[in-house]
Amino acid sequence: PNRTLPPLPGLKLAPHRELEQAQQRGRLKCSSCGGSWMFFCYTCCSLVGVSQQEIPSVKLPIKIDIIKHPSEVDGKSTAIHAKILAPDDVTIYTYPCIPEYEDDTDKVVLVFPGPGSVSVEEMTWRLQNLADMKSAASPDEEPSPKRPRAEETPEAT
Repeated sequence: PNRTLPPLPGLKLAPHRELEQAQQRGRLKCSSCGGSWMFFCYTCCSLVGVSQQEIPSVKLPIKIDIIKHPSEVDGKSTAIHAKILAPDDVTIYTYPCIPEYEDDTDKVVLVFPGPGSVSVEEMTWRLQNLADMKSAASPDEEPSPKRPRAEETPEAT
């Protein structure tokens, strides 16, 4: 028989008793903005009716800045979920308010859907090849920072 593995083997879910209790209490007012919310405030990125100790948080290996379109409806965005689950590693901005990245351009990756976009796997492959080129170069020789365009890159097999 053709058996498939579960998509997240080894995943352990935290108990959700606190969320069930919060749901029974219903919507509550946010202590910061006064809005009526269930579980968390989309405006303030704060929990409502649930304490931070009751919600698992994760430490991400990278910092994530989410830049939202000003017309994006907060209630439709999943950015808030990332901020609540990884509060120390996720920051949400609303365009045109965005951070300056000029000093860290070699450490920043822009993830955005578009016609010239490449997959995260392709980006990882390119970065790994760039790192390999740098490590293979002599100390006096810098590799060319120019990378091939997405359509010129050989397909990974």
